[in-house]
Amino acid sequence: MPDQNITPRQSPTTPEGKTSTNAKKHFFRAAAADFKKIPGSPIAYWVSNRFFKLYFEKLLNNIFEAKEGVGTRDDENFMRLSWEVSKSNVAKEKRWILTDKAGDFRKWFLGFNYLMDWENDGYRIRNYRNSDGSLRSRPQNTQYLFREGVSWGKIGSGKPSFRYRPEGYGFNDAAPTLFGKNLFSLLGSLNSKIVQKILEIRGSTINITTGVVLEIPSLENFDSTKKEELVIKAVNVAKFDWDSYETSWDFGELPLLRSEFRQGSIEQTYEVVREHWKQMCLEMKQLEEENNRIFIEAYGLQDELTPEVPWREITLTCNPFYRYSKKAEASEDTDEAQAENDEAGSEIESPAEAEDDALADAGAEFPCDAALEERLLGDTMRELISYAVGCMFGRYSLDKPGLILADQGQGVEEYLQQVPEPSFTPDRDNVLPILEEEYFIDDIAERFKKFIKVAFGEASYQKNLEFIEKAIGKDIRRYFLKDFYNDHVKRYKKRPIYWLFSSPNGSFNALIYMHRYRHDTPSQVLNHYLRVYIEKINTRNRDLEQLKLSASASPRDQNQAAKEIDRNKKILRELETYEREIVFPLAARRLEIDLDNGVKNNYPLFGKALKKITGI
Repeated sequence: MPDQNITPRQSPTTPEGKTSTNAKKHFFRAAAADFKKIPGSPIAYWVSNRFFKLYFEKLLNNIFEAKEGVGTRDDENFMRLSWEVSKSNVAKEKRWILTDKAGDFRKWFLGFNYLMDWENDGYRIRNYRNSDGSLRSRPQNTQYLFREGVSWGKIGSGKPSFRYRPEGYGFNDAAPTLFGKNLFSLLGSLNSKIVQKILEIRGSTINITTGVVLEIPSLENFDSTKKEELVIKAVNVAKFDWDSYETSWDFGELPLLRSEFRQGSIEQTYEVVREHWKQMCLEMKQLEEENNRIFIEAYGLQDELTPEVPWREITLTCNPFYRYSKKAEASEDTDEAQAENDEAGSEIESPAEAEDDALADAGAEFPCDAALEERLLGDTMRELISYAVGCMFGRYSLDKPGLILADQGQGVEEYLQQVPEPSFTPDRDNVLPILEEEYFIDDIAERFKKFIKVAFGEASYQKNLEFIEKAIGKDIRRYFLKDFYNDHVKRYKKRPIYWLFSSPNGSFNALIYMHRYRHDTPSQVLNHYLRVYIEKINTRNRDLEQLKLSASASPRDQNQAAKEIDRNKKILRELETYEREIVFPLAARRLEIDLDNGVKNNYPLFGKALKKITGI
């Protein structure tokens, strides 16, 4: 491309005609006409000749189409998280379709946790109107639904991230998408450092509209047989990582339970899994840096850009520097708070990010310190506990990958049709008590211990339990009592699939699985658990009264008995009120729920019977 079309960047000169040293650092001389060569005409006085030359390539709008998806204008009504509804009601010919709603800062591939109501070709959304009869929704570009494309989040967090979306999925207006041919090659260019720099020049790293993306140079005017191969590998690594966690629609089994990783103990298995994660992160880093190198060298930008990618921008969940960065952790918040948190934290390094920079500067191959390793280990063990609870309810099985019971009203009978001879049988009545002691045979802490024995063997059971408890920082019963439900609510983005019956002070707790809920479930909780527990405490108090009055008992034993009696009486008052005023009236209603209404509409129907969740 002729250089005469580009005005060289010039530094100011002294009166004698010499370049000023200080001016070199702080001032540039540029022609205003140059800025017009860049779409949007940004005042980018620092841009080099080589970057200006990029705009003599075709722009993306000459090759691809960019479209925003359906604007429901009422996501509360028309969107759900993928785990809220019955699995069998999710398909193109059913009510719900898996939908790209953008979200997290994540490159290459982002799974689809959202559903959109598209029954009868989106009839409800297409006919969503204001009180005056005017159309309220924006059912735009529906002919592009279910087509493969490259999407991104319109509302960013300082760093752009583009990802491949296979065919068969919907998309809404928060996830604009490029459509056309050679999508993997396109994805490689969009996730390159060159495009990142282009967007910085445009000042468009926060709100990346379709117009901005279509005005990016295509960066396709060279031949590289490695480009597409690199991108396909990156997409596959990112998808494998995404599907390794239970909130993924395509989740199969926990990494700790995969046969290729299994060792003699959980600790040894974790070491193998951790090494596998490390290699995944190293591979992704190599792929991204090679992708950058291809584009940087093709356009002669070696003096301006380097191919290196910071560890915190290797967007795999198994990478602790990404997982525990501010951007990734903000994505665990509600949608309403996410953009605010991302923007607020975009210029501030988290401890993980600062450590990343320091260790990377020192040349560490995989810069991960003891604190991050401890956090990753603890979270991995909590994921094991969560999966175990899923097996207790029959949502998952040790004997078959993927979802088992995920339709409304299913029970053990339906489970056994899919898993005729289970090694670990799910709970029959869909109620798991969580109490300070083992009062019931299906006590959740004891069921977890049984799961560990079945999944990892009797011989290493004690060692395995101790390893888990050390990793989570407390014994398993205390974890279930104090932390499990909060972790579950966070994991499922305040739309939990397990619901906790809990008395006002938490003296009684019982967990149920919402997909297995039936109108008699509250009666099960009332008659087979709450009332039985109250009677057990009464029996215990009668025994303690005898001990307190026994002539053979020591003063110390008598004093301890009196204290426990007083404590139990307070618990009984709490539980009797909970029974009489809350659970009994609820059980008498024989309440039905409809999973299509989502957690936010169903959970409040139970009032004070369930543990309060802020945001529902």
